[in-house]
Amino acid sequence: DSPRLRVTRPASSLPAKMWGDSEGAYSLTSSDDLSKCLYQTTGPAHIPYNDSRWQQLLLHYDRLVHLHSATLSTHDDVVGTACAQCAKYSATSSNLAALTLHISRMLRDLQSDLEHYSNNSNEGGDGKHRITIIGKARATCGALNLLRLLSHETIVQACDSGKAQDTTNTTTNNQDGANYYSEQPTAAGNDTNYLLKESFTYRSRQSSGSGDQENDAAVQIIFSMMLFLSTVGKTTTTAATDTPEIISIPEIYDVIVQ
Repeated sequence: DSPRLRVTRPASSLPAKMWGDSEGAYSLTSSDDLSKCLYQTTGPAHIPYNDSRWQQLLLHYDRLVHLHSATLSTHDDVVGTACAQCAKYSATSSNLAALTLHISRMLRDLQSDLEHYSNNSNEGGDGKHRITIIGKARATCGALNLLRLLSHETIVQACDSGKAQDTTNTTTNNQDGANYYSEQPTAAGNDTNYLLKESFTYRSRQSSGSGDQENDAAVQIIFSMMLFLSTVGKTTTTAATDTPEIISIPEIYDVIVQ
């Protein structure tokens, strides 16, 4: 008899359940608190970088990590509506840029903790620091998944410049009194490069002299991602072969995958 290849199955062939609230993410309705946060932060009204609504949104990371563009919730397509709003208004509201800046900060904060954890792995208190890293990694992972969804739709719509519509040069106030910039009826407004640049450029609505008036969020997120990945890579290659602590944290892999 010819020899046969024997395949040994693991003890359990079922994948481990990922952390977070997947059921809550798949059952979103328009009345849900997370849905309201998504609608506000992707709408036409400018949400300042320091506004508490960003924190309220990102605290839903346990469900944000399970959002998917093809997910149809029980009653409403919350994710689809949020993505469509973001693609339509991000170039004028600066909200996508603000979200990108927040996630850039979260990545740098996580990177700093990873570096500190690696350099002090032989000292006491590692358990507490590890828990802190896991919490920050989960929050960052959820935020990155949201950014991926919103950015994808925004980029797709910007590239399809033929669908750009004529707009009016007006400024409108919402019910809360927050004003936002209207789209400008210029030829540049239909240009893909222009739309993408504006979508990832944060423009403050505050008076001059109160801080940075313009911030390139695309550069910030690229820098933060590269810094995070380089720290993980350096930690992995320089750690002792018997105690590669950083790569033993599953949530770090989740952030890398996002």
